[in-house]
Amino acid sequence: MAITHLLMDDERFKHYQEQAVRAFNKKLGYNNLKAALCLHNIGCAHARKKRLEESLSCFEDALRIRILHLGNHEDVAITLCNMSFILFEQKEYFMSLELLNESKGIMELRLGSNHKMVADVTHYIGHVYDLKGEQSNALAWYKKTLVLKKIAYSDDDVVLGIDYSCIGNILYDRKEYEEALFYLENALRVRQAYLPDDNLDIATNLYDIGYVYHDMGKTADAINFLEKALKMRKILLGFDHYSIEDTNSSLGHMYAKQGDHSKALASLDEALRIHQTNETYEKVADTLNNMAIVHRSAGDVDKAIVCYEEALQILHKCASGDGMKSHDIYFNLGNLYDGTNSNEKAMECYNHALRGRMEAFGENSNHVAAVLSNMCFVHFKLGERDMALAKLEEVLRIRKHTFGDDHEEVATAYYNLGVLHLRRGELPIARVRFEDALESFRVIGIGDSNQIFANALRNVGLIAQQM
Repeated sequence: MAITHLLMDDERFKHYQEQAVRAFNKKLGYNNLKAALCLHNIGCAHARKKRLEESLSCFEDALRIRILHLGNHEDVAITLCNMSFILFEQKEYFMSLELLNESKGIMELRLGSNHKMVADVTHYIGHVYDLKGEQSNALAWYKKTLVLKKIAYSDDDVVLGIDYSCIGNILYDRKEYEEALFYLENALRVRQAYLPDDNLDIATNLYDIGYVYHDMGKTADAINFLEKALKMRKILLGFDHYSIEDTNSSLGHMYAKQGDHSKALASLDEALRIHQTNETYEKVADTLNNMAIVHRSAGDVDKAIVCYEEALQILHKCASGDGMKSHDIYFNLGNLYDGTNSNEKAMECYNHALRGRMEAFGENSNHVAAVLSNMCFVHFKLGERDMALAKLEEVLRIRKHTFGDDHEEVATAYYNLGVLHLRRGELPIARVRFEDALESFRVIGIGDSNQIFANALRNVGLIAQQM
């Protein structure tokens, strides 16, 4: 019943239908049912070509004739349903739902409330709510569809798979992982029972289940399902499809999480190859960024730096050099240069990150404070002690503005100021700042188990011995 299920392959089909309309009108007079069928089919052909206005006009003409001759007939319901799809594409969501509900009412009247076509329209209503972002309504309609389909078909029919999947994905979005897993596993069960092993819906199911396991913290189970999905997608879609890249990227992240850096890099390298082949350059930069993170985790700082720098070059070439991605990469690259005592390069990167984050988030953002905090210690290593102190005072101001006086980030800012004053040999001020940090930690209930608290307490004791 959906538009994509109707015969509407090419322009010649539309042409023949238009000729048929003229012939039927000449022989039978205007407003005849055979012309209505042709108009309906022409509407489907226009819809397939995304000519939405033309499609809607044809459906409206077909609907008018069918109502004239048939009244509340299932053919009228089908045209209403297809019109609703066009209205949805035009983002006329309210009207789309109105027509679907009208179609459902006619089908229930003509065919009975448990008919297969009623179940289909019930699913479409859920789908509209789902794409609108109204997940609670979508969930309710998908569950109604499941009940209807179990009556119209059977408890284990393959047609239940799409509703099980839709429900499972909504529950995943709502972080209701156990229930999501129940529905997604049922979708997989009915599909594996009826469909061939190399079916794309099964591959998607495997991928979705893998991500539920990932978010439940069960990384090994997640990898198992994603590896199966990847194998099937390569067979069905070829090696250069975006789904292969997406699965490889996800696997790269999960392998890295398990500490398997070689597998992580192999998966990300395959994702990189696909993006380079398809010339999706921002995705190339994303993947290089992810590879840099893995190299850094593996302790290979030089390779991480190369990946970050290549990512930045690509973003600059594709006019994204001042975007959020580049700001984050500059920040991460600054960290690496900072760690290797390449202080001038670190400061250059931090300055890029600071400008970008201030433009994106404003000067009182915690993202800005993170950059300033790192810059401060580079200033100190460069002998720019006043600049270092000014940066840390600004960090404290932003943290207080963002979190209030009683927060771990504020306490940490006090501690860092204490460290800086201690390095400057300003023991009385350093002691005050360490005590400020200790007081902030105590107010929020953090004590000796926190390493920064313990360090602050030790430093207060050491300063007291020296004063």
